[in-house]
Amino acid sequence: MLYYLIDDDETSRLIFEKQLEKTVGKNQLLSIPVEYTHPLYTSDTESNKQAELFPTDTQSKAKVKLQSFSSAVSALTLIRKHFLLGNYTSLPDWIFLDIIMPGIDGWQFLDKLMELFRTVPSAKDTGIKVGVCLLTAYVNQYDLQRAQQYPLVKDCLLKPLTAIDLKLVTQI
Repeated sequence: MLYYLIDDDETSRLIFEKQLEKTVGKNQLLSIPVEYTHPLYTSDTESNKQAELFPTDTQSKAKVKLQSFSSAVSALTLIRKHFLLGNYTSLPDWIFLDIIMPGIDGWQFLDKLMELFRTVPSAKDTGIKVGVCLLTAYVNQYDLQRAQQYPLVKDCLLKPLTAIDLKLVTQI
């Protein structure tokens, strides 16, 4: 399984990673650092450098891979690249998305993601199985109602997350 975590707060990203590690086990998680998920890493040379950082045997043993992003723009750039290449199997199984972020916030990210999904004829034909879980420091009724407008959104959780939250949402 591949998870994307999109949150501008470094502490929240660290807590999420620790809870995920607790859920799946330390040796079952491959966490890819933020700096290696930046959209500028697009050339073959840079891709090879990334692959060298994470040996194949480590990748094959990992039950869960986590890519963290400090901005929605970086994550969206990578997702767009997968869409343009038709590489739908490289899309994450789950996106954990902070609602309030500078630049592009969670709602704007969802709007842009939905635009991408509208370009694909059918999720069944492509194997796309992305679920989104919204993250927030506080839940209000407006956010919950707004989240229902997005078919990809499966849940909305309070930060910081617990291992139990992750298990319930993702059925790890």
